Amino acid sequence: MLFRSVKDSVRTSVFIFPNPNAGHFTVRLPEGTLRGNYVVSIWDSKGALVYKGVSLFENQQAVFTLSQLSAGAYFIRVSQQNGEEIKAGKFIIGNH
Repeated sequence: MLFRSVKDSVRTSVFIFPNPNAGHFTVRLPEGTLRGNYVVSIWDSKGALVYKGVSLFENQQAVFTLSQLSAGAYFIRVSQQNGEEIKAGKFIIGNH
């Protein structure tokens, strides 16, 4: 994920809570994001894709349960189904 400026990274960020978590977390998109299905991709700190799926975001948020993931840092990208990246972020999974 590359950002051209600090403004870009702020505009394209998602809010993940709780953070850190034990593999159960909510992803909230910025206010004004339309309800719909979005592609969610998650990479571990080594760059390996550990999750990719289509999730329905209602009221700008979706809940995930990925308790099979090991403790560590993860990067998430939410994109439209046409592949256009719209949001990105980072979260931590603690020991569980």
